[in-house]
Amino acid sequence: MFLLVKDSFELNTPLGKREIQLLAGDITKLQSNEKVDIVLTSAYYGDYAPIVTTLIGNLKDNLNISVHDLAEDKDVDLRSQFSCWVSKPLPSHLPYHRLVCFEYIRWSSSLVDQISNMFRAMMPIFNNKDTTVITPLLATGGQGHSSLKVLSGMFHAACEWIRAGLPLKCLKLVVYSANPSKPTSIVLECMKLFTKLKSKWQELENMDSIAELEGGPYDVCLSWAPENRDWVGKVCHQLLQENSKLKIYSDEFIFNHEDVWQKHIFHIMKNSKRIIVLLTPSYITNSECLEQFSIALCCNKLKKEETLVPFYLETIDSIPSYMILVQYIDCRVRKADQTQDLLLQQASSKVLKPSENSVSESLLFGSWTQDKDNDVVDGNRNITYDIFVSYSHSHWQQPKELVEILQRNHPEMSIFFDVSELKAGNLWQQVLYEAVGKAHCIVAFISPAYLTSSVCQEEFNIGLGRHFVQVPHIYLYLYMELIFIITT
Repeated sequence: MFLLVKDSFELNTPLGKREIQLLAGDITKLQSNEKVDIVLTSAYYGDYAPIVTTLIGNLKDNLNISVHDLAEDKDVDLRSQFSCWVSKPLPSHLPYHRLVCFEYIRWSSSLVDQISNMFRAMMPIFNNKDTTVITPLLATGGQGHSSLKVLSGMFHAACEWIRAGLPLKCLKLVVYSANPSKPTSIVLECMKLFTKLKSKWQELENMDSIAELEGGPYDVCLSWAPENRDWVGKVCHQLLQENSKLKIYSDEFIFNHEDVWQKHIFHIMKNSKRIIVLLTPSYITNSECLEQFSIALCCNKLKKEETLVPFYLETIDSIPSYMILVQYIDCRVRKADQTQDLLLQQASSKVLKPSENSVSESLLFGSWTQDKDNDVVDGNRNITYDIFVSYSHSHWQQPKELVEILQRNHPEMSIFFDVSELKAGNLWQQVLYEAVGKAHCIVAFISPAYLTSSVCQEEFNIGLGRHFVQVPHIYLYLYMELIFIITT
């Protein structure tokens, strides 16, 4: 048994060519020279029994991949947000780099919900990188959904998400067949449907322009949870105080639960200069809000600019890691001299009047790096730093004192300080790598909160890595309980 490509469809997007393939055969027979980034499977919640007629069973029998064992040691658990989890990297000889398993409570989700959930999860799973995926037709086994209906839904959703900016480089849709060289009736029916679906989308691609929905363009689009309606009024008030002529989309987004793609939401976000997410506990527990966030991330990638800006309004015990890839503006009242109105006013001003080629004074201290002609270099990406200060923002007093002392005694120093004040919308990982990579010295303030912060750990590991590869003039300083531990 093997896998055969029966048909394919290529989409031309602003991000490059993308492909959807229809294959017949057994997913476990994918050749190693055709290795993909992710293999998708599904299961009922907590049930990874390797039943012979399922993909989980074939993975165990043919490749010795135990989904049960992978579930015991997950790399990323997204079940509370997207009903799925991501495995750690699989052994290199296998034809997949990772496995993603979607889990559902028996009969609790409609087919449209399952397909929608699959694609809304892809943006955080892909982590903004071009990704190849192989998957069976979802819900056609134990749940008994029609293969044709599932194929149509998955093809439609894939095309829409790809056109929106999802970095899905290639999607391989597999119809199971014991002998793909002699297609069964269901394989033949899927091939016929795939041809029709291709024809429909080729017509759309050949059009000079696609008719837009009414409304827009907007200066600002707000994405919010129904429980946070009061915040909408406050944010709109401050935005209009900054500019009374703003066109703001602040209505609650109403989902069409009969469709796998929310076209009207994408249209509004794509045609908005800024997308402000009102980040609260209610927002991250609402599946429709999570889909809005994924669509906004796609708009960021599609436009190749910083469109999405979350306003962090209420403390969230555990923010999903993919959400903090986009730098938020902290609008929580945490100091005696702060008021909610003042913080919202400052956030609104920052969003509406971005400084394209400058850096906040609270972020950088000291001189700008100059080029060979002594002209100031625009932006923070060409700056080298004498010191990078790494710390947990729950313990900010001592780092701030150190920076102030250094400023007084060494005003010529260039210091990177306070990651939370990075220009709103920046991908913090990208800025982080560049800043640490251009620092002559890293000072880390170690505390219990530091050790549990993913951002702090990232800073520490990058600095430590540079130290151990012996990059010239790079030293790592650790600050713990008023004692400097210097590694040289």
